[in-house]
Amino acid sequence: MLEVKPSSSPLPYVTRRRRTPRHASFSIAGAFIGLTVFLASALLPSLLHGGVAGLEVAKLVFGAPHAHVFGVHAFIVAGITTAVSALATLFALVGAVAGASVGALTSSLRER
Repeated sequence: MLEVKPSSSPLPYVTRRRRTPRHASFSIAGAFIGLTVFLASALLPSLLHGGVAGLEVAKLVFGAPHAHVFGVHAFIVAGITTAVSALATLFALVGAVAGASVGALTSSLRER
């Protein structure tokens, strides 16, 4: 027997367990694989290039011979943070798209 919840809807309230689609789990797995590839191959270059970019911006703002000022360090840290987060997002996005496409292909092949 169904359990009826008082509401304005004439249909009975039935609790059902929602199943996530298979391609969603493939895209999550692809995002994790993308982040793993990022950590293995692109973390150190993004740290280096982000630091250089932050140093160049600090050079433009404070002048060429920069002292150890908090502003210079803030620009360097902001450059590193921006480079790492942008590249990690790119790797996760590409991995999720690849995983979703693999999930769509496998589900279409399974239906045949």
